[in-house]
Amino acid sequence: TNVLTEEVFLPARKLHELVNIGEREAFTGGFRFAAGFIGGCCRLCDECVVLQGGTSCRFPFKARPSMEAMGIDVTATAEKAGLSVSFPIKNKVTWTGLILL
Repeated sequence: TNVLTEEVFLPARKLHELVNIGEREAFTGGFRFAAGFIGGCCRLCDECVVLQGGTSCRFPFKARPSMEAMGIDVTATAEKAGLSVSFPIKNKVTWTGLILL
């Protein structure tokens, strides 16, 4: 079966929202340089206007780069945090994010 169906990506959008909330809470708590990262590509919109030839993001203050795009070894970072990661993906996709303080 193909695990890369649209419902697999719905939790990625929720994780993106949670990273935004966590980053905002960290900032208001005094961590002025808090930076949130998502796993995989941005899923805020069903269709990205930038990829469709638009000139700017609809949500520039919510969009976050992926950990992978910033050169973070997601597997090693997750394992150091006590999270198990296994490939290839078989039955369940686990989305991860990161907030650096």
